[in-house]
Amino acid sequence: MAKIPQGNFGQGAGQAPVVQTRVSGAGRDAVAQAVGELADTGSRIANHAQVLQEQEARRQKTEDEALARAKAANAQLDYEIEVQDRTLATQDAVVTGGLNYEQAKEQYAAEIGKIKAPEVQGLAPDMQIAYERGIQRTQRSGELKINSAVQKAQRADLQTQYTSALDKLGKIGGMPGADIDAVNLRADSLAQLGKAAGLSDVQISKTMQDFRDRNWTSQATQRAIQAREDPEGLAKLEHDLADPAGFYADKLDPEKRNALWSQVSNRQQTLIDKAERAQDRLDAKGNRVIDQIDKQIASGVPAKPDQWASWSDAVKGTAAEAEFSERVAQEQVVQKVLRMSPDQQQTYVQAAEASLLSDGGSVVQKANLDRLKTAVTTNLAQMLDAPLLFNASREGGEVEPLKLEALASPADAWELGAQLSERQATIDGMRKRYGTQVSQRLLLPQETKVLADTLKNSTATQQVSMLGQLRTAVMDDKVFNRVMQQIAPDEPVVAYAGMLATKERASVTLAEHWLKANVTAGARDVSATMLEGNRLLQGKGDSKFPLPPEKNFREQFTAEIGGATSALFAGRPGAAEVAMQAVRAYYTGKSAADGDQSGEVDGKRMKQAIRASLGEIADVNGRGEVLAPWGMSEDEFEDRAAAAFVTAARAAKLSDSTVNNFRAFGLRQAGENTFYVISGMSYLYGENGQPVILNIYPGSAP
Repeated sequence: MAKIPQGNFGQGAGQAPVVQTRVSGAGRDAVAQAVGELADTGSRIANHAQVLQEQEARRQKTEDEALARAKAANAQLDYEIEVQDRTLATQDAVVTGGLNYEQAKEQYAAEIGKIKAPEVQGLAPDMQIAYERGIQRTQRSGELKINSAVQKAQRADLQTQYTSALDKLGKIGGMPGADIDAVNLRADSLAQLGKAAGLSDVQISKTMQDFRDRNWTSQATQRAIQAREDPEGLAKLEHDLADPAGFYADKLDPEKRNALWSQVSNRQQTLIDKAERAQDRLDAKGNRVIDQIDKQIASGVPAKPDQWASWSDAVKGTAAEAEFSERVAQEQVVQKVLRMSPDQQQTYVQAAEASLLSDGGSVVQKANLDRLKTAVTTNLAQMLDAPLLFNASREGGEVEPLKLEALASPADAWELGAQLSERQATIDGMRKRYGTQVSQRLLLPQETKVLADTLKNSTATQQVSMLGQLRTAVMDDKVFNRVMQQIAPDEPVVAYAGMLATKERASVTLAEHWLKANVTAGARDVSATMLEGNRLLQGKGDSKFPLPPEKNFREQFTAEIGGATSALFAGRPGAAEVAMQAVRAYYTGKSAADGDQSGEVDGKRMKQAIRASLGEIADVNGRGEVLAPWGMSEDEFEDRAAAAFVTAARAAKLSDSTVNNFRAFGLRQAGENTFYVISGMSYLYGENGQPVILNIYPGSAP
């Protein structure tokens, strides 16, 4: 192993070290001195180490105490935070009512008792005492806060009790008939409660004064309310409020007393105005009743006894009471006149009007006459438009509604027929009593609409079936035709087809041939074809079926028979239009049956449509065209017309030369089976001044 050379450090080269073998005196002193110095040095080193050790001990102690103080501070803060949390929670519970303030201290103490203050090691005695006192201060601070919250809650409770007691006493004071003095005395006894609640004497004094004012004000207000409709009560209250010696002179503030006084005065004036308005309203009500009576009288419909009794009660105590008696008398006169025949009614009115104009009269008499005239006019209008309602109003009954739904069942249709027959008997009786001015309207207005709508919304097959069942049910063509005439304004083609269908045994010749049988069509076939065409024209059925433009069809129709300008329809407003619609409906139905898709007017089919729909056109004696009764040929019609002329001319007491000269006269259409006799440009008149009329019906002897 290599060795580190020792060398002769600090010696010259080549020199050996000096070895001391003997110490001199001077040498011994130097050693001693060195040893002494070394001992002093050691002593100093030992002392220095001890100092350092003491310094370290003191430093460690200082750090330990500082750490203990820091721990104590943190422990105290933790304790304070937890106590404050419990304190705040308890305060909130007391304030919000979640904890009864009477139990708050006890519960708080229990909560705080659960919190243990941390023990801190290493605190000096004085620091330990300071730490414990800090804990105690925290506890005391929380207790003081809780005590304050409890005190506030207790005072709030006392104030609530005080306020509630006053409020209840106020309610007692506000009751009718309350003894306000007694209530106020009871309120005074609550002053101690107010003091206990922390209110000052000034606050209590003002509260009690306000309480008394409210009580007296409430009493005065209650009296005002009770006397709202009592003039005497209001006058007494006004005295108590306004007079210097009045009851409320020393009990109410001037402002409140004056305000109530003003309200009472206004209410007194209101009652005066109300009484005047009440009388005005009563008079106005009486006038309205008189207006109602006037309208009732003018309508011609007698009012029921209970209605008259109601009117009598309504006019009592009004200015109209005297007029009521006059209206009762006039109603008797009007009803007496309305029981007369129409001619007698007109005569009575004319005589009364002439008497008033010649002899004069009062405004009341003129008004009575006007109401009578209106009643007569209304009476006659209802007799024409709704004779059944007219009769029901006179007899005090009602018209039994028609069972139109029976048309849907052949087994039930007889019920409808029986009703119509009964209605016809009623109208016949009315015509016997009032004359021929009574119309033959067998349907009520609403029934007319229902029947028209039902037919309109049915198929052609259904329409034929319903019309056939109706005709079978009534068993009278005249009654059936009158029903059809009523639906004609709404459904003219359906009504015309229905009347045509009643001619069950009749037929019309559509085309004549020499070598083969003529083309004919029965009434029911024509009716069915017309109804089907009418539905096509109304946009029902085959909507794609091409139809000739109405303008083109109307022009062709006018070219064939003259349209509205034709003598066939002279004196019969609307007859030409109905005829055109019937012809167009048949033409359309026949075109559909023949499969004609051209959409153009066919002249041959037009002629057949006119003959099928209207019958033969006859020019009697070359003196004017008329329509022969449907199903009757032109020759047959002329023969029957000649025979009917002889009968009518003799009945009119015309000369034999006239009776035997039928070819000198022409005819003009009056109806389907009635014709005027024309002499030149005017009618032929009989000895009685009336036009001579021929009645020609199928089946009558020529």
